[in-house]
Amino acid sequence: MSARPPPQSPLAREIVGRAALLERFDEFLDAATTDARVIALAGDAGLGKTRLVTALLERARERSRLVLLGRASPLEAALPLGVFQDALREERRTAAAAPIDDPLAARFPGLLLPELEASGSGVDRGVLFEAAARYLCARAAPGGLVLILEDLHWADPTSHALVAFLARAVRDSPLLMALTYRPSEAEGSSLDDLRHQLARERLGEEVRLEPSASLGR
Repeated sequence: MSARPPPQSPLAREIVGRAALLERFDEFLDAATTDARVIALAGDAGLGKTRLVTALLERARERSRLVLLGRASPLEAALPLGVFQDALREERRTAAAAPIDDPLAARFPGLLLPELEASGSGVDRGVLFEAAARYLCARAAPGGLVLILEDLHWADPTSHALVAFLARAVRDSPLLMALTYRPSEAEGSSLDDLRHQLARERLGEEVRLEPSASLGR
């Protein structure tokens, strides 16, 4: 079976130049004060995805947004929801999380993190995904949230499915979800499915980074 062509959508574009992309970040951050936005940075290694994510993070904090940052790892590629576990652990290390009134939302970290002495094994996936959506909405409610998930080409299929679910489920929350991945490693994978779903349902904008953009590393 031949590989599907890359997503073709008016939401997919190449923005040439670091300044133009930083301006786009500002537009997304401003728009995400009322409802959710998804932006994906797609490019091969060495094209500056991490540096751009750092710039987005700084801009978000200047606006007093809460930032959750998770990174997928090739060592944990088979770990279900590993990139979300990383984001939750980073949050617990760097920020004092406010209490959450919604019982299902409050359960979410315990369903993912074994060190909290709770277990998500045996939990229905729909319940887990709904808990994730409610958790992020609760975190976003006070002043807005930016969820950054890096290197999704190393994430597991369940993580990709949860990203797609969140893109639909949190539309009315002040939340910006920023994704990075290498499209060359997505062909025929669950990440490829995620890209097509985001494009097909017009759930997000993919920015393709090219060497000609001269964005720096």
